[in-house]
Amino acid sequence: MAPRTPLACALLVGAAACAAPAGGGVADPLEPLNRGVFVFNGVFDLAILRPLTWVYRRVLPAPVRGAVSNVLHNLLSIDTILNDVLQGELAQAGQDFGRFAVNSTIGVGGLFDVAGRYGVAQHDTDFGETLHRWGAGPGPYLVVPFVGPSTARDVAGLGVTFATYPIVYVDDTTVQLVTLGLVGVDRRARVPPKAEQMVRDSHDRYAFVRDAWYQNRRFHLEGEEADSESSEELEDLLDELDELEATGDVDEDP
Repeated sequence: MAPRTPLACALLVGAAACAAPAGGGVADPLEPLNRGVFVFNGVFDLAILRPLTWVYRRVLPAPVRGAVSNVLHNLLSIDTILNDVLQGELAQAGQDFGRFAVNSTIGVGGLFDVAGRYGVAQHDTDFGETLHRWGAGPGPYLVVPFVGPSTARDVAGLGVTFATYPIVYVDDTTVQLVTLGLVGVDRRARVPPKAEQMVRDSHDRYAFVRDAWYQNRRFHLEGEEADSESSEELEDLLDELDELEATGDVDEDP
């Protein structure tokens, strides 16, 4: 499964208190700066990313968009495999490597998720999770330009993801920019309309997205520590979000 977009994570805000261990509030000492970047990202989304996404959905039929997503996610497999190994998850690394090999060959460079059709799941891990496994704390909350919510620890993870993304080593700036642009448009196209509406209706959009993203991230890293009833409630919301993302249904008005 592809990583959830920051905006989509707002669906989880209703379960934030359930997912968070006691005293697990967000450390946001840079809130004034973060709010400025949050506004910038919002303007960028409204003026550029959202219109591009609208065109992307209008021009390309769903099967083609699905193939594009498959290729982009397949390229992320290198980062996933590396972090599997760093986390000591060797069996998972072998499974992810096998998935990457099958989809890159039989799946024609990842256009077709052949491995997925045979039940080989795509894992979701990154260097931020690796640092968490090694005992590093999250550090302060950060809003990254063009990316969105993160923490100091996860920013390091973004750096490793970027360094392991094969396209950055292609000696063609146009190809690099187009591919990275497609990554953003593809992620934006999978944001469920319910998530957008919840953010729009919130009293403080910045705090809403921050808290929802942070608790979702904590659940991803530490979900097994939540009590069973809370875990079931949050899992239901996660399943709902996955179902919405799978449909590809979004508000198509720019």
